[in-house]
Order: sequence, then structure tokens, then C-alpha cells
Amino acid sequence: MASAKVSLINQGTNEQRSALTESAGEFVFSELIPGTYTLTAEAPGFKKFEQKGVIVGTQQQVSLDLKLQIGQVTESIEVTEMVSLVEASNASQGQVIDNQKLTDLPNLGRNPFMMSKLAQNVVPVGNPAYNRMEDQSGSSQISIAGGPVRGNNYLVDGVPITDATNRAIIIPSLEAVQEVKIQANTYDAEMARTGGGMFNTLMKSGTNTYHGSLYGHLRRTSWDANSFFNNAAGVPITDQPNTTWGASFGGAVKIPKLYDGKNKTFFYLAFEHYDDTQSASSVFATPTAAEKSGDFSQSLNSNGALRVIYDPMTVVGGEWRPAGHLRSHDRSGGRPPALPRQRDSGQQAESHRSGDCRQLPAGHKHAGLLRRYRFECPREASLPRRAIHRQTG
Repeated sequence: MASAKVSLINQGTNEQRSALTESAGEFVFSELIPGTYTLTAEAPGFKKFEQKGVIVGTQQQVSLDLKLQIGQVTESIEVTEMVSLVEASNASQGQVIDNQKLTDLPNLGRNPFMMSKLAQNVVPVGNPAYNRMEDQSGSSQISIAGGPVRGNNYLVDGVPITDATNRAIIIPSLEAVQEVKIQANTYDAEMARTGGGMFNTLMKSGTNTYHGSLYGHLRRTSWDANSFFNNAAGVPITDQPNTTWGASFGGAVKIPKLYDGKNKTFFYLAFEHYDDTQSASSVFATPTAAEKSGDFSQSLNSNGALRVIYDPMTVVGGEWRPAGHLRSHDRSGGRPPALPRQRDSGQQAESHRSGDCRQLPAGHKHAGLLRRYRFECPREASLPRRAIHRQTG
């Protein structure tokens, strides 16, 4: 039907746009702000058509077929049929993560981009501990539809926020985000500059109704589980509390006796803060008094067996060592010869066939992380008279 008047009204702000149908009965409303709309159509000799609750998501094209019935314009037909969930107007593939999912589902770092795991073919591979508002590197470790990790593009209200290393330079608070659309494969050319997927983020906007939130989240060490390796080693969990709190508020701009922004001017503010303590524990083996004096006769491993101390200057299987190191053949059944259990602490090393050797205090030099040690051994020892052993420390 040609020349029918079609109107689109934003249910939150009452913003209205109108258009006339073309000769083929088609109409188009472009560049809409994502939100919930009411669609009406009227023409002389036909009943007024009205459909409420038309949801337009981020980067979504909605197709609707209107049916006008013969009757008086004063009569109206209200349609409650839901819009089809299958988007047939374009070939773009993606999924919208709406505000309900962003708000209700657990999100450790309160990072809206991490909820992309709800979409198909999305694999986060970063450390889940680094998904907070300033963890741009950690939260960008995401692969979409088989694309490269950290190969995605980010938009906030249509503005690119991707840096040179494909990270989002801004991670908005969940309280400020209306929805996020994750797009993968065959998206429109307007997206551009990405070999992976697209994060298209829509921020909240105020409406004629004032609304907001006040929230707080507590995580305490006594509520957390210890790590597997700490439990295995008998090490208690380290103290790592977290406190997160914030607020949001939005609506129409209204200044008493000066300005009423209803249906015209709106605002929305959001604030978030957290105090996070991260700690870790490790188990290290330090030398005993006997080991410091060169006595390894009581050095046991975790199974209670005697720990064998090997000569680092020897080679298994007769292979060559780098320049300056000793080359020897394996004559110990697959293991290099072991050093003696206790080294000589005298001024001169005795000549033992077992390979007794001592370290002299002279010759210590430091060059960055490289330390040099000089060893002197008797002629009949298994080590050369002089050798340089390099050790990073």
C-alpha cells in the first residue's frame, strides 16, 4: 500500500520518527538508536495498526510485515506478535548479549567483554584473574570463530577503541553497558580492520524515567578455595580479599524552574571502584648448614631417597659440551659420574681417584646476571686442572 503513514516511537524517550510507504508499500527507518519501539501505521479507509515492544538490537536490521484491515481510522488493531529471532535481512552472524545477561550472570572481573563466551565459537584464553577494568592485555586474549587471539576490533557507541595491538583501551563498567553484540564472519564492510571478530558495545542512555543502581561485592580469603599445588604441599591459602562497589543513575535532565528535558535531553552516569589484593605462595628448597659446607650425605629428595649430586661439567652419552667445558664418555650406565658426598675442606685438595675438588674464593666476577666461579682440582681428579663453570643467578 502506497502513501501510508508509518511512525516509530522510542518507548523510553518518546522520540518519534515518521515516514510514508513507497509505491511497493515499503518503508525504512535507518540509523536507529538500539532500544524498544512502538510501530504504528495508518491510511484513509483502514484501521490504525499498532505494534508495541519492537526491540532493535545493536547492529541489527529488523524486518516487519504490516497488515492493514479495512475500517475506520478511529479503530485500531494492536499486534502483540513477537519479532522473529532469525535475522533474514542480512548475512551478518553474531549474537547480542543483552543487559539482563550482563547483570545477572556471574562475572569475576565485571568485564563486559568476558561475557562473549556466551556466544557461539568464542574462546577466551587469557588468565581469568586479569579481567578487571584496567586489564586490557588479559581481557583481549579472545578468539572468535577461529580467528587469531587478540585479533578483534572494539567499538563503543560506534567509536573505535582498539589500540595498535588490538586491545580495547576502554573497558566500561557493567553498570554503564546496555548490551554487547559479538559479530563473527560475514559482517558488513563498515566493521573493517579486523582479522577476528567484532565487539560492538552500546552504552546505557537516560530515559524519561529515572533509574539507577547501588551495589557492592565482597570476596574474602576464607570463602576462596586453595590451589591444587598448595593443597598438595600443605601450604595454606594466601590472603587475597576483594571489595568492589559502585553506583549508576540516569534519566531526563531537569532543572527546576529553568529547564525540563523530558522527551528532549537525557543523561546517564556510572561509577565503579575495587580494592583487590593478589598474592601467591611458593615452596623453595634452601641449602642446609651441612650442604653449605659441602656435605650432601643427608640430602634427600621428596621420596626420602638420597639425592645424587652430578658433576655439571660432564656429558651423558659422550656428547660435546660447549667451548670451555669438559667432554667425557658415559661409563656409569647412562648417568654422569656423581660428585663425592663430602668435599675436602683443607687448604690443598688431596689426590683422590673419585674426583675430589674444591672451590676457591678468588675469581668471583659479576657481569649482569652472569657469575663466574674458578675451580682447582688435582691431576687425578675427574675434572680438569682449571675449568670455568658459568651459572646464572
